[in-house]
Amino acid sequence: MNAVDPGSSPLGEPSASRPPRASGGSLLGRLTTNVPFALVLVVIVAFRFGLVQTLRVSSINMAPTLAVEDRVVVRGYGADPVCGDVVVYRSPLDPDVQQVGRIIATAGQTVEMDGSGVRIDGHPATIPLPAVSGGNDRATPAAAGAQPCSADECDGDEAAAASVIGAEEVGDHLYFTRKAGALSALYFAARQVPAEHVFVLNDNRVDERDSRILGAIPLTAIVGVASFVYYASDETGIRWDRMNRRVS
Repeated sequence: MNAVDPGSSPLGEPSASRPPRASGGSLLGRLTTNVPFALVLVVIVAFRFGLVQTLRVSSINMAPTLAVEDRVVVRGYGADPVCGDVVVYRSPLDPDVQQVGRIIATAGQTVEMDGSGVRIDGHPATIPLPAVSGGNDRATPAAAGAQPCSADECDGDEAAAASVIGAEEVGDHLYFTRKAGALSALYFAARQVPAEHVFVLNDNRVDERDSRILGAIPLTAIVGVASFVYYASDETGIRWDRMNRRVS
């Protein structure tokens, strides 16, 4: 069936119920017609050339920031690394494997971790949880969706959660971590990040598959920045509370 202009009869004559339409149309009409098409085209081009990708989380290494089955939009990486960004990078052990971690330090900085938390250039990144909860623009772990311990571990008890949850502020990023606890094997002495590299840590500090084992990550291995969660689910179905959650 041929398409019919709403302003004409099937025979091509002007419709009696509607006056002939000007050939150029209004500016508003052209925008409403062309802008959605342009946006779709931009999205297609962005995906085609790797400017935007998606990622399905399959590990708890970034808990509580990212949960298993989170779907994340990954945007192309800029020229300069940003401390606090969650990035996707190719593993130095196997370039075909992509991992997710948070940039803690950049070239020239020193980073270390012990029982008190992470220090960057000798300054603590760790923030006491009461300070995190106190400000108007701060959030409690529960409000941020942090779920780093099971019901048996915490049972809804904030004090118990505080023994498992840590909070850090790096650059402009405030986020929660799962503490390494008393596992001293997960700590490391001060290391300086070499040029053209970044030091990444998992938010779940019990999982040491990050720069503690891999060493500093070269900038050329970074695929992109995890931007936001566009879809999340678990065995119960869609997790609406995690939808559109910002990551970096």
